[in-house]
Amino acid sequence: MLIRALIIVAIGFYTYRKKDFGQTDAFRVAERDLPKWAAGIGAVLGFYNGFIGPGTGSLLVFGFVSVIGYSFLNASALAKVVNVVADVSSLVFFFLHKYILFHLALPMMACNVAGSYLGSQMAVLRGNAFIRKVFIVVVGGIVLRFAWDVVKGH
Repeated sequence: MLIRALIIVAIGFYTYRKKDFGQTDAFRVAERDLPKWAAGIGAVLGFYNGFIGPGTGSLLVFGFVSVIGYSFLNASALAKVVNVVADVSSLVFFFLHKYILFHLALPMMACNVAGSYLGSQMAVLRGNAFIRKVFIVVVGGIVLRFAWDVVKGH
């Protein structure tokens, strides 16, 4: 748990300190190699998601920005696609094994869709600088959650 918290803190600190980080597309990878790099990021973070979970979307965004060179807006959009695929895979598994509590899941789903729509609208309207700030806040929230887990565990 300490290692994941340190990674998230380092990502947040790096993003905060590097003001121009993710403001524009600045590819570090040849176009023909994009699928390989994206698959590598997906594989590493899929492994992380399967074992740890929280923060995967933020880590995907960071990976797409830092490794490939996408802007925050484009990285965020790509991360959403990857998260949908992962979530649908989980949904199929949980549905087949009858682990879904529909009386909780359906209202949460409706609110999640509404929040996602509003968040996407804000991201497009406000751009990369806004997404960077929200990213830093989300990473801070993840750090606080990890801290809470540590305190609660002791």
